[in-house]
Parts: sequence; C-alpha cells; structure tokens
Amino acid sequence: MNRTRPKAILICYSCKPGAGSERGVGWLWAKAAATFADVILLTESEFQSEIDATIAELDLSITAHYIDIPRWIRIMLRHNVGDGIIYIIWQIIAGQMIRRLEREQQIDITHHV
Repeated sequence: MNRTRPKAILICYSCKPGAGSERGVGWLWAKAAATFADVILLTESEFQSEIDATIAELDLSITAHYIDIPRWIRIMLRHNVGDGIIYIIWQIIAGQMIRRLEREQQIDITHHV
C-alpha cells in the first residue's frame, strides 16, 4: 500500500471548533494536523454535532471517534471522588480504542493534546 500522507491519532479529551481554552486548543491541533496527515480524532461526544459539521464544511481529513463514560457512572463518581477519576477512566477507554485502531490499520503517530 503506497500512502502519501501519514496517519495520526490525536487524543483530545475536550475539543470544540471555534471555542477558546482547552476545547479550542484541542480543535486547533486536530485542524492543523489534518493539513499534513489523515487524522483520527478521539474526543468526548459533548460537541459531536459541531465537530462533525465543521469537518464536513471544511472538508478536513479528520475521522472523529467519540468516547463517552455512561452518565450514571459520571454522576456517581462526580459526587464521590471528582472529575479526575472520570478523566482517568476516559483515558483508559481511549487507550483500548487506540490499540484496536492500531491492529486494524497502520498508524504513524499518536499524540495526546
């Protein structure tokens, strides 16, 4: 298989087109990486509609995969131990998805934002 563009996995827990702060930085990394690579974006689904619409509108080389922790787990953990544990669980799920993606296709780089 002769590929001209590298394939990159970009892990952005929080990502939203047009936003500022962490959400905006995640999106800007994904958008910038798509200029030179085929990007597989791993993020949570809070802004899925905005991400999907912007990818289509700008015809970006980004395939988004959305990772969510069930709402009941979020509620239980938030009240008992805080958001840090939720983030750790999300990262574990992301790691499992990355291993699956790497078995299915050749990945040239993985980057965590």
